[in-house]
Amino acid sequence: MLKRIWTSILAAALVAAMAVPSAALEVPDYPNITDSEETGDIVGDSDTTDSVVNDGFITEEDMDLPAEEPLETEIVQDEAAMQNLIDAGLIDENGEFNEEAYMALPEAGISSIGSRSLQDPNNDRRTPVSNTGTSPYKFVTKLVLKYGNQYLRGTGVIVGHNAVATAAHNLYGRTRGKVSYLTECDSVTIYTTANKAFAASKGTYDFSASWKSSGGASNDYAIIPANGVSTNIGICGIKAASTNIVGSSITIPGYPSYYKGSGNSIMLTHNGSVARQSGSMLYYTIDTDDGNSGSPIFQGTMLCGIHAYGHNSSRENSGRRVEGDLRTKINKYR
Repeated sequence: MLKRIWTSILAAALVAAMAVPSAALEVPDYPNITDSEETGDIVGDSDTTDSVVNDGFITEEDMDLPAEEPLETEIVQDEAAMQNLIDAGLIDENGEFNEEAYMALPEAGISSIGSRSLQDPNNDRRTPVSNTGTSPYKFVTKLVLKYGNQYLRGTGVIVGHNAVATAAHNLYGRTRGKVSYLTECDSVTIYTTANKAFAASKGTYDFSASWKSSGGASNDYAIIPANGVSTNIGICGIKAASTNIVGSSITIPGYPSYYKGSGNSIMLTHNGSVARQSGSMLYYTIDTDDGNSGSPIFQGTMLCGIHAYGHNSSRENSGRRVEGDLRTKINKYR
């Protein structure tokens, strides 16, 4: 008797379940899974972060971040930044940025390495950027770095509406004997291709966790928070860091010291390819010079690294790839 009762109950439950409309059943929308022809990895749709890569998941770092247009509400001018430029003697009698005076500033750099690295001193392969208002060149910035009463210069790149990325040694570190070792920059003035200035001060720079304590090339990056720095420009796109890019074409624009023997404050660029990749570092034989520290490394129009160092023993120049903690920091400001 008991057995017949349980049988009736189970039968009724089954009938009830079959009566539920199919639209009420929640079915997970799994991404399409395909085999990558180039890598053999299992990847999903490019617009999802739930896709599987081998036995892990695609993270935001594995995806390109597109460039963004300027915000609708932008800062007209940072008055504190303009005062910094006046104090540094970089604003002429007409109220214009004085390129010649900027060129006369010493460059920030590391005394043991530096960033000057023409592959052939008798054959400068860099070329001037004729239109700095086009992508990706419009995202490149001049940096005026104040250490006590000393002003230095460097290069940066706009990575967020309120953020510029550069080499950490521009902001904290040895600078060819001009500034004592392990001194943090008192203030930074960012001068953009839209001819606007933005300021940041000591204590606000976003370094890697280990740069101040132990240095190291892979830690040589920092973010400078600067409210409204993307005004009239926007922010650059970021290249995914999920693949090896050895052999890929790259471009390094910036504001180096000299061009073909003459002092200039024009943006110069040179392109080539990634010679090798080791850990988070990219190596190449692209011409750079003093003042290029902090220059963007572009793959197409997308940022893939930050240039920092000149010749090593193999005459390679190098920079930090945008991945890991650096990518995380950039994401925070977008």
